[in-house]
Amino acid sequence: MAVPPTVLATPSSLYVGDLHHDVSDGQLFDYFSDFKSLASVRVCRDSSTGRSLCYGYVNFVSPQDAIRAIEVKNNSTLNGKIMRVSWSLRDPDARRSGKGNVFIKNISDTIDNAKLQEMFQKFGNILSCKIVTHEDGKSKGYGFVQFGSEESADAAIEKLNGIMAGEKQLYVGKFVKKTDRISPNPDAKYTNLYFKNLDVDISEEHLREKFSGFGTIISLVIAKDENGAPKGFGFVNFDNPDDARKAAEAMNGSPVGSKTLYVARAQKKAEREQLLKRLFEERRREQIMKYQGSNVYVKNIDDDVTEYELHQLFSQCGTITSAKVMQDEKGLSKGFGFVCFSTAEEAYNAVNTFYGFMLHRKPLYVAIAQRKEERQAQLQLQHAQRLAGLTGASAMYPGAYPPLYYPGHGVVPQVPARPGLMYQSLAMRPGWGTNGFTNTPRPSYQPAPVPMIPNAYRPYRPNRGRMNGYMPASNVTNVQPSGQPAVPSKDSQRAGQVRFAPNGQTRDVNNRSFGSIAESAADGTEMLSTLLASANSDQQKQILGERLYPLVHKHKPELASKITGMLLEMDNAELLLLLESPESLATKVDEAVDVLKLSKAKVSSQESLQPSFLSASEVAGDAAFVLQVVQSVLQIDHLEFGMTFKTFDVGNNNNLTTLIKANFLPYGRDFVTHRPTGRFCNGKLATDFTAEYLGFTTYPPAYLSPEARGRNILTGVNFASAASGYYERTPQIYRALTLAQQLQYYREWQAKVVNLVGRTQANNIISGGIHLLSAGSSDFIQNYYVNPMLNRIYSPDRFSDILMQSYTTFIQNLYGMGARKIGVTTLPPTGCLPAAITLFGRGSNQCVARLNQDAVFFNAKLNRTSENLKSRLPGLKLVVFDIYHPLLDMIIKPTDSGFFESRRACCGTGTLETSFLCNVRSIGTCSNATDYVFWDGFHPSEAANEKLAQSLLEQGFDLIS
Repeated sequence: MAVPPTVLATPSSLYVGDLHHDVSDGQLFDYFSDFKSLASVRVCRDSSTGRSLCYGYVNFVSPQDAIRAIEVKNNSTLNGKIMRVSWSLRDPDARRSGKGNVFIKNISDTIDNAKLQEMFQKFGNILSCKIVTHEDGKSKGYGFVQFGSEESADAAIEKLNGIMAGEKQLYVGKFVKKTDRISPNPDAKYTNLYFKNLDVDISEEHLREKFSGFGTIISLVIAKDENGAPKGFGFVNFDNPDDARKAAEAMNGSPVGSKTLYVARAQKKAEREQLLKRLFEERRREQIMKYQGSNVYVKNIDDDVTEYELHQLFSQCGTITSAKVMQDEKGLSKGFGFVCFSTAEEAYNAVNTFYGFMLHRKPLYVAIAQRKEERQAQLQLQHAQRLAGLTGASAMYPGAYPPLYYPGHGVVPQVPARPGLMYQSLAMRPGWGTNGFTNTPRPSYQPAPVPMIPNAYRPYRPNRGRMNGYMPASNVTNVQPSGQPAVPSKDSQRAGQVRFAPNGQTRDVNNRSFGSIAESAADGTEMLSTLLASANSDQQKQILGERLYPLVHKHKPELASKITGMLLEMDNAELLLLLESPESLATKVDEAVDVLKLSKAKVSSQESLQPSFLSASEVAGDAAFVLQVVQSVLQIDHLEFGMTFKTFDVGNNNNLTTLIKANFLPYGRDFVTHRPTGRFCNGKLATDFTAEYLGFTTYPPAYLSPEARGRNILTGVNFASAASGYYERTPQIYRALTLAQQLQYYREWQAKVVNLVGRTQANNIISGGIHLLSAGSSDFIQNYYVNPMLNRIYSPDRFSDILMQSYTTFIQNLYGMGARKIGVTTLPPTGCLPAAITLFGRGSNQCVARLNQDAVFFNAKLNRTSENLKSRLPGLKLVVFDIYHPLLDMIIKPTDSGFFESRRACCGTGTLETSFLCNVRSIGTCSNATDYVFWDGFHPSEAANEKLAQSLLEQGFDLIS
């Protein structure tokens, strides 16, 4: 048959299936060589064995030759086997979705592929037609026909189902995937029922009498063992499916004898196993996500410790849902166990409080529990890095198990700590615990007299880099190389900051006398490398410190000791690069100075409870304003979004010189206008749905668009900018609008509103408007996790503190500009974004636990900071909207929310594409985005946005009432 050349976007590529396993590329080329525009052929083979997969591709320059090849070569014979030739479907979703696919059974042996295609081709364009055969080529009696549209498939089913063909009555119906066939279908017809929970004295006659009231019974049997004793279950088969359904509904749960009868549709063993497996996996996923970050792993438990003691000990940190000491088959303790808390905050507090705690003569090892797969991957990477030697880079594992214990009071570490600048973890320092947590003071590591392997692997320290430099002098001593006395510097006693002292001596920063080690290493890189190779770990750091100090002193003389000590926490290989690159060193010094300023600002802010109103230039973050007039009262819905999702940018980035845009298809294909608008979605955003729920008929335009002019701004304006963030550097990297710039545009809008409606009415609009802020995801996913300049200096917890400072400043500025109703959204489950799983999941298809854990801790800080702001700013209504759990529910249980897919996104492969990577040329973009939770690698689909909008409205009742 003639196939229209517009079937596919690339009609010159053909699929050739059912090839004989001996067919080679050369044979296939010769077979199609009659067509002059033949470009290339390929027989697909197994990558490991090289064996043919019995299919291939033929490419033509001319689409007309491709059409002719289908007409001539389809259902022809090559090497004694009939092959199929059809258009190559590049879209995997089109191949796997089953749409337009028809299943046919009871096919007569006289019907082959050609005759089957002839029967069905009158109903529409056929993409593929196949009768399944045995190895000898004989038909198995069933086959498949895939149409180009669902309408053609429906028409074929309607006309051909039940007709006689070759003395057999054909069955023609929609193709159903194997997994769906196994899954229980509430509309499925069945006659055979399974029942159980029978007393031993219940007879078949008694049951037949009860079941016969629902219809004609063909058979009823109670299963018996080899001795003839009843097994307590059996089967009943009805003549009519409706009778069977009525019997199952009525008899299930009814009393028979002394027991309650269970009645359900009889299932095959494979179906039961599949169903049970699915239920098990769903419950397992729910448990993992439910207790993610709240389950604590405890080891080095003394044999005498009981579960009750463990429970009592850890109950000081919060509500415990379960505590378990693992035991062997003899009931003896294995030395480890788990304590599960009700919240992740309590678990994190327990780790900080009891890590190294002495319990029955042993120091406890406490960490957030990890899945076995995650732990194995981490250990493999640690082992590989140990082998890397001097040039190996240390890895970071937020919330992971460090390989060393923190020693308890009076306990010598089991593994010698590396001499040099050893700092306590931020969470373990007195006075610097996580917000709201009380930490027990602990002694720091002491230098070991035994040298270790040069540049040996270091455990992950949550505040690697120590750039805040804060360490209370009451608990910390400057740690010197072995054999040298530890001399506390005057400044460290005063400010609690560790300074680097060349040659272990405390001196004035203006003293330019350097030790012999530095002089001997001054001859150049070659001499330095030789010295480092022959030195132990403490000597390596001292050598590098002596070389770094004078270079740092040139930049910041007054802070040279502090900054050098901070830099020495980097890997040796990185320090060597700094010595060779003055530009890199200058950048690092500037970063250190900035962090020291932030540390001072944090201390001063904790000492003052008065609100400080900063200028717009001091505000950083990602946010979006959506301004909308509510009913007849000039009240503005001032919705501010700008997450990693870029979910709420409706087109401001269209007017910026940035790559982060969405003003091209397939973005916007399902929008009202079916055109791209700049929204990072296939259709509407959550703010669009919110506007509809509030009664609006138009959507707020982007502030930088031509539509945001005149009185249009009174019905809504959106300031969102994709790829922005709380951290000012985040939007600068992607050339997006910073929060300071968006706030400046907000000031412009206020002035325009005053000109339009007058000062009094404008003040009512501003004070009565709802301001909704959402930020932070871009800061983590698009900056922190991929930027070693950040993640090697700050722990996730410390980075969250910096973002909280920016959030606090922004709220104070917004409050100072007249806003009184503000909502802020939490972070979403960032570890479940398709792109995040691809980038950080280490090959797994599951959510990345550490990323979700960081989001949970961030959200906890957000709640505490918001409560503090409400108590400090009179008249402020501040609501924290939880989007973490609503989106997580959609991801974990997509079918409960009406979705089919939550791991992959709709656009492209669904694993990474976003912005310019998601375009009309992206291979694999789905045809129906309503089945997907995510539209692209970062952003929810329109269907998911609708559900998120409903959740936002429910939680924000206090703001709109």
